[in-house]
Amino acid sequence: MTGPTRIYLGCYGDADEATIHVYDFDATSGQMAPLQQFAGIVNASYVLPDVANARLYAVSETGEGEVCALAIGSDGRLSLLNRQASGGDSPCYLSKVGNALLVANYFGHNAALLPLAADGLVLPMAGEVRHNGASHVNAERQDAPHLHSITPSPDGRYALVLDLGRDEIAVYRIDGQQLVPHGQTATAPGAGPRHLVFDAAGRFAYVVNELTSEIAVYAWHDGQLEHRQTISSLPVGFEGDNTGAELQLSPDGTFLYASNRGHDSIAIFRVVDGLLEAAGHVPCGGQMPRNFALSPCGRWLLVANQASGVLVLFARDIASGALTQTAMSAKLDRPVCVKFV
Repeated sequence: MTGPTRIYLGCYGDADEATIHVYDFDATSGQMAPLQQFAGIVNASYVLPDVANARLYAVSETGEGEVCALAIGSDGRLSLLNRQASGGDSPCYLSKVGNALLVANYFGHNAALLPLAADGLVLPMAGEVRHNGASHVNAERQDAPHLHSITPSPDGRYALVLDLGRDEIAVYRIDGQQLVPHGQTATAPGAGPRHLVFDAAGRFAYVVNELTSEIAVYAWHDGQLEHRQTISSLPVGFEGDNTGAELQLSPDGTFLYASNRGHDSIAIFRVVDGLLEAAGHVPCGGQMPRNFALSPCGRWLLVANQASGVLVLFARDIASGALTQTAMSAKLDRPVCVKFV
């Protein structure tokens, strides 16, 4: 990777509070240095860097719902370019496919495609899909559709929408600026699918089920999912309250990590022929680890602990996958999204 490593963090907060924080990061020593605190975006709960085009996109998770485009300067600092309606209530996830953004609106019951102009500005919604109904297995959390993420397939032909409220992974074909229904895969009842990552080869998809604290593994081929495995993210014998939050594959694809809110840990799994083998847990260094990210070099893992308001850095052994908490940490108000670039 060329150039300095930087960290972009999204936080909950009001318009007069800094909700995006930028850090310089030394990937050799693991030292973090604050670079910028950016205010003016309410509840920037998900941020998406587009380094190739020197842009960063952020949601504003509010009832009106916005997606904001920011320029990344040569020094890593941010400046606001424009705002655009997300097409629904409480946008909580962004991804990029081609020259468009995909956004999941949690309380809007919909997902939207927002084109990007040549200069990276966000244009008005061009395509939309809306979900109806709910599984009602968890009466409190599954009372309606709740689209928690939208992820493009590795070839950019499909968009996979994880609906926590319906216990469903909906697959849409991306046809120009439209999302065309292609298929649906039901999860286990009450699972509450949240986030999905593909392996580098595009053969397997890994899903964190928030409500059951499990990771589900699916084979992926030509727009179709086939369930292969479900494994708990919790240690044997744990009986406390917990919800799953984030999952990430190591850069070399040999380990998968998942965060537990309640047990307050990072679960470690070995990836063997696409399937997962439990390899231990490490305390996350705070409370409610909503999000985390691995550095591009794979030697570091940074956890955003939402409830305790602390970022905690772990050193990672690339060979064994083991995590060791370092002395490097930072206090932030309600950090909920971490991105290395």
